[in-house]
Amino acid sequence: MARDYRSLAALVALWWSSSGCFGSMPADTRPIRTARPASSIPEISTLLQSINEIVNAEKRLKALQSIMQILQERMEMEKERDVLQVRMEKIEEDLLRAKGLMTARGVFERVAQLAFNEQKKAGNVKGNCVTATILPIASKHPEEGCWSELLHSSAKECESTQIPEDTLQQVWTLLSDQVHNPSWGDVKIDPNLPEGTRCIVKKLCEKMGLEVVP
Repeated sequence: MARDYRSLAALVALWWSSSGCFGSMPADTRPIRTARPASSIPEISTLLQSINEIVNAEKRLKALQSIMQILQERMEMEKERDVLQVRMEKIEEDLLRAKGLMTARGVFERVAQLAFNEQKKAGNVKGNCVTATILPIASKHPEEGCWSELLHSSAKECESTQIPEDTLQQVWTLLSDQVHNPSWGDVKIDPNLPEGTRCIVKKLCEKMGLEVVP
């Protein structure tokens, strides 16, 4: 009888060790873990068959309870793992969304929205913000607020040979045509963009407290 019970305990231990963690079996049934080939790990049906072969009813019940406890613990761990996986996928989705905003185009558009609020308060525009529409208005009325002034002065300083209104429209067109550059909390400006465009976006980033990465 004792030999049968020790054999069953060893089978339980081998099966559970294949999942990567050792279950909390009763102290008097926990064997020493030994290395075995993967092919020697028994299936559940083999364990149950071994349990049925134990003559002593008390020992048979105790062995069954041990297996049930192990199975329950394993199911709980798998459930927690699934929940964690869902949370990680949500976090990754949020990161991708945030990274999409932290681009040269995202910064330019945000400043344009802030300038729109200034111009709307002054009565120069109505309705909702349209970046392509607000740029010439902000350039013509830079005195209405700091963000309008920032757009105007940046365009004038970085592209001194062009009219600020035309410069801002050109920058917006270039950034709109370009795919967003992903970044991790900083703003990445494509080095292939014209120098004037990169200069303007850098100044906008400096004002907003954003760091430009190479």
